[in-house]
Amino acid sequence: MLPKCDIIVINTPLTEKTKGLFDKAKISKLKKGVLIVNNARGAIMDTQAVVDGCSSGHIAVRIEDEKLKLVAEGCNPRVDKAKEFSGEISKAQHTMQSLDKTISNLEMELAAARVVQDSILTGIPISGDLSVTEPTKRRKYLMVININTAFSSRKRIDYVRATWMQQGEKLKKLEDEKGIIMRFVIGHSATSGGILDRAIEAEEHKHGDFLRPDHVEGYLELSTKTKIYFATVVALWDADFYVKVDDDVHVNIVFEEVQQWIWRIASCTA
Repeated sequence: MLPKCDIIVINTPLTEKTKGLFDKAKISKLKKGVLIVNNARGAIMDTQAVVDGCSSGHIAVRIEDEKLKLVAEGCNPRVDKAKEFSGEISKAQHTMQSLDKTISNLEMELAAARVVQDSILTGIPISGDLSVTEPTKRRKYLMVININTAFSSRKRIDYVRATWMQQGEKLKKLEDEKGIIMRFVIGHSATSGGILDRAIEAEEHKHGDFLRPDHVEGYLELSTKTKIYFATVVALWDADFYVKVDDDVHVNIVFEEVQQWIWRIASCTA
């Protein structure tokens, strides 16, 4: 009869004969999803069998016995599903973070590899000392513009050069005649002298538009990088203005308009 029941109500006094009345073997023969109501006080059902039955979804249990109630609560299918769902979310978040880190590393390696390739094609060596040194003469400049960048920002650097940043002789002329200094600012990689550092060195030899303060690059170190930057440029150049922008600011404004704006600022502060 029991294998056909949908609900089984137990109200049997605890004795040696009734102890463990429903063991694992008996529970496995019951109808799947059967509801067992235990109103007795004591271990009439085998606790581990109840746990296994709940976990597998073979039985649903309502228990008044406090000892078995504590066990059953630990294997409540709803609780198990909630815990399982929460665990899956945590795993997914961890996987996404790992993928983001992997993609970032690959982007940096790709950027470095491209610079190495350019160096081979152009014959520009990837070497040299780009450490910050004190200029021999201290002159007054109008402003120093820092373009904050990173090892993985090769495309952004190219975009800035293609839009509003002067290059080559024009960059030097801007410094000498107008007193405006522009530099991409990037520190060093965790592996000193590695491929990432050598890639930046190759770009510096080609463009001459990098400033490399004594700082190890890292996303969580941006505030420290900013502090080190300002301390570095103040020590290097005496200017009226020190400006910090990010490398994702891409504008293409006629240079004469920018020049007029700069001179308006200069006249207001004179």
